This record gives sequence, C-alpha cells and structure tokens, in this order.
Amino acid sequence: MFHLLICLTMLCGMTSLYADECVDSCDVKPFQLALFNPLQLQTEDNSISGLRIDLIFGVNQNLTGLDFGMVNLLNGNLTGLQVGLVNNVEDCVFGLQQGVLNLADTVMGVQEGFVNMTCTLYGWQNGIVNISKDEMVGVQSGIFNQSCKGEGLQLGIVNMSSQFEGLQLGLVNYTDDLIGLQLGLINIDVNATATYAYLPIFRACW
Repeated sequence: MFHLLICLTMLCGMTSLYADECVDSCDVKPFQLALFNPLQLQTEDNSISGLRIDLIFGVNQNLTGLDFGMVNLLNGNLTGLQVGLVNNVEDCVFGLQQGVLNLADTVMGVQEGFVNMTCTLYGWQNGIVNISKDEMVGVQSGIFNQSCKGEGLQLGIVNMSSQFEGLQLGLVNYTDDLIGLQLGLINIDVNATATYAYLPIFRACW
C-alpha cells in the first residue's frame, strides 16, 4: 500500500508536465508489446502513455503508466511503475522500480530489488545493495548502503557515505564527515580527531 501511494502521488504530480514535453519531442503510443528490440510494436523512438509489456527486452523513449517485462529499458523518463528482472531508466524515475536490478540516473520515488543504483535519490532504496553515486535524500535500507552525500537514514549491515547528515544504523557505519548519529558495532568518522575517529556503539556529532 505504501508503494502504491507513492506511485500515485508521483504519477498525479508529474504526468501533466511530462506529457507536454513528450508530445513536442516524440510520438506517444498507448500500448507497447515487445519480444526484443527491434521486434516490437512501437519503435524505440516512440514514448508510451499507458501499458508496456516486454516479453524479453523492450526499448522506448519515455513511459507514463505501467511497465512490465524481463528487461525494461527507457532512454528517457519513467512516470509510474516499472516491474521486471532488469529495469534501466537513463534519465529520471518518478514512481517505483521493482526488480532484481534497478538502474536510473535520478530517482524521485522508490527502488526496490536486490541491487539498486542511481546517481541521485530523493526517496527510498530498499534492497541487498543500494548505491546512490552522488546525492541521497531519504532512506537506504539493505545489507550494503552507499552514497556520496547523504541526508536522512541509512539502515543496514554496512553503511557508507562520504558526507552524511542524519542517522546511520548498522553493524559498521562509515563517513568522512558526520552531522548526526551513528549507532552500530563500529562507527567511523574520518574527520573526527584521531582519538575519536573509531567509536563503538554510539557517535553523535553536530
């Protein structure tokens, strides 16, 4: 239910803006059925506003709505829900990606799977491995969580961030620069004084 609410909120907020952009830039089709690219009903230059089903591998520009398949690739943006073994959005996700491997440049919503990777996250990554290469604002929950600049919550076995503001909760918590709390067996703040760079159980820094 939580995931559905997020998707609906993102969808309602972004559909109008996205649709205007898409009409100007490319043809929009209501339905896509793909065996593998280029063996698909609509060419990869088309955008989909409605439903896409990728039996093996499908490629399109943008998608607003529902995307289901084994390997789902978008060269532009996703606004809605994407479910598959591998999900790859070259630009922005406004909604939910759910699969074994989820990839996107920017996520404003949720990535849920075994491995989740993005450059910029505003929302939630939930999986075994969660990586936000640049900025993370929100929550990462999993076994291994990594961000360059994080703000919010990291919850996992190993949590790493070059800069972190908020709460890191795990067995091993690592950052170069902390503003907030670390709770775990090993807490590392590289920029702290040498005596306090490594602390067990608890660290607070403001």
